[in-house]
Amino acid sequence: LLAMRRLLTTTGGDAGDRADVMERLLETEQGDAAADLALELAALRAEQWDDAGVERALEAGLAACPSSEAIRARLVSLYEDRGDRGELAALKETAARALDGDAAKRELLGAAALHRELGDTVAVARAMRAAHAADPNDPEVLAGFAGALEQLGDEGAAEELAALLETRPDPIVYSARARIFGTLGRHQDAIADAERVFAADAVAGAGLLLDVLVRAADASDAEAQKPLRRRVADLHASAGRVDEAHAQLEILLSHDESDRDALWAMGALEESAGRFDTAADTYARLLELEADARLVEVALRLGDVSTSAQNPGYARAGLEKAHATAPGDERVIEKLSAVYAAIGAQRELAELRLAEARAATDPNRRFDMLVAAGTALLEHDPTAAVAALEEARGIKPADAECTGLLADALIGSERYDEAREILQAVVAAHKGRRSRDLAPIYLRLGRLENTLGNAKGALQMLSTGLDMDGQNGIVASELAYVALAEGELDAATRALRAITMLRTAAPISKGVAYERLGDDPALRPLEMDQRIAG
Repeated sequence: LLAMRRLLTTTGGDAGDRADVMERLLETEQGDAAADLALELAALRAEQWDDAGVERALEAGLAACPSSEAIRARLVSLYEDRGDRGELAALKETAARALDGDAAKRELLGAAALHRELGDTVAVARAMRAAHAADPNDPEVLAGFAGALEQLGDEGAAEELAALLETRPDPIVYSARARIFGTLGRHQDAIADAERVFAADAVAGAGLLLDVLVRAADASDAEAQKPLRRRVADLHASAGRVDEAHAQLEILLSHDESDRDALWAMGALEESAGRFDTAADTYARLLELEADARLVEVALRLGDVSTSAQNPGYARAGLEKAHATAPGDERVIEKLSAVYAAIGAQRELAELRLAEARAATDPNRRFDMLVAAGTALLEHDPTAAVAALEEARGIKPADAECTGLLADALIGSERYDEAREILQAVVAAHKGRRSRDLAPIYLRLGRLENTLGNAKGALQMLSTGLDMDGQNGIVASELAYVALAEGELDAATRALRAITMLRTAAPISKGVAYERLGDDPALRPLEMDQRIAG
């Protein structure tokens, strides 16, 4: 072949014949010699306007000498001129085989990009696999490789990702495998991988986890959907997407309206969103489904949201049911007591407190409950209040508040002498010492005298009470009222001035007190009485 080439060259033989001989000779060459021969052959073919021959010569030369930049540059120019991205990609992959490190990686990434433009997912994966082998520590290459395998989306890709995870347990690899598993219908495997990603980065992993959970739920029967859709609802709720969470729970309830877990989740969701009326309705539905400890818990939740909805009475039946289930649960007792107090169910409140008092083993607790029961009964059943408060006083005879409440109950029961006797006993026990604790006692003595029609005695008792505690607004207000009614202007003026210097609110406001002090009380006593009483 060499001899033939020399002969044709020296004798000026036909250019086509020379090119054919050179092309056959190129098949036997390697390295730089092959590159030089290929370039020479390409030039000869170009003179013959043989474009296919030029390309064939350059490709053969690059195969024999992959490191030749000159041949590579010629081929790049040729492929670019005709827009052949497939050949360009193949050229880059070929070039990469003669390189290593960053240089090889650059060529392979370029090849992958071209394959991606052509939609050749298999070729993309091949190029990215080689790029990852060239630089296993590049996170962007790892992401691209995982993404390329994800695009393949078959069991083989899942297996390759599993092998990759043995050395690189990166969330992005788990993400790719989770999506493949989802596509293949391996939903539990997809969820497991997505949960790993979510655990590593909740913000970045939330979308993936939602996707695989919804896909799994959509492919499941009604029973299997329950934990999946509740998890989806939890994720939406934690991100503040209340409506999306609500929609998932509504799907579950449309399948089974007695789904207790879904109702619990719905109640908590509505409560967290501040939709207390709806939360209360949801918890009320749960009351019909729950029992024992869970019934107690739902009743407590109902009590909270009903109070927040400014409708505490809505929780009454539920809390009563919980109290019947767990009569010793102090949380239920306190919430039910608050409901009774809020709706004015004083008798029920008293019965509840009395029952608690009977069950109490601690004397202090028993005393507190008896006083609370007596207080609740004062207005509606003073006779029953007397019984509760007398029992409480037997536990703490020196307690001034209890004594005062008992006196109120005795007055309400028209047992006036007994009321006076216990109140005077408290005064006597102080042996003439001045004490703020005596102000409420003298207040009761004043009320007692006023009830008996002894206005002068009432004024004396109330004046003494104000002496005991000049900051007692109730004593000052009642003294002002009685004094104005009786035309005792000095006492009325003293009481009104005391009200203007109070640090806390009183039945008669400071504004009314100043107004009366600016008037002549003797001119309009009845009108003043009415306005102050109001």
